[in-house]
Amino acid sequence: PWIHLIESTTQFIVENYPNIKKIGILSTDGTLQAQLYQNSLVKAGYIPISLQLESEFQKLVMNTIYDLSWGIKATGSQISAAAQKNLRTIIDYLAKQGAEIVIAGCSELSVGFYETDDLALPWLDPLEIIANVTLDLALGYRSLQTDNNGHPMGYQYNKPDLIPVDSLLLL
Repeated sequence: PWIHLIESTTQFIVENYPNIKKIGILSTDGTLQAQLYQNSLVKAGYIPISLQLESEFQKLVMNTIYDLSWGIKATGSQISAAAQKNLRTIIDYLAKQGAEIVIAGCSELSVGFYETDDLALPWLDPLEIIANVTLDLALGYRSLQTDNNGHPMGYQYNKPDLIPVDSLLLL
């Protein structure tokens, strides 16, 4: 079965942030242009706040990811001071636009956010969310819902009793 990254991220927000309405989205130009997160969030009743293609702030996002000398792709997990400064600037801008939380819609942005302190807003890592959904499905805490043809449509959260950490096999 397929687990949809973007729909799972939206479902996570529904389940964990019931009072939030305005959600910032940071992503590459391609993801932004396809409106992937925006469409999912609007369907769930949220107001997505994203950057405009070719805007100063979207160019900052792209440079933060792709700059050949200091971008996140170039430096890996050693996030440069320039990349961290840009991330703070972009998050500050989204906060001023009314965002209450931000989705890191690109894996490099997640890496950058994990290494950057003092961000003006909390942020969500869709890769962490999908990893937890996958683990929950494997452990039976969630079950896949299917349509009339038996095709997976999503998952349902089966709230488990807490399991002591020492009883889990951690690899």
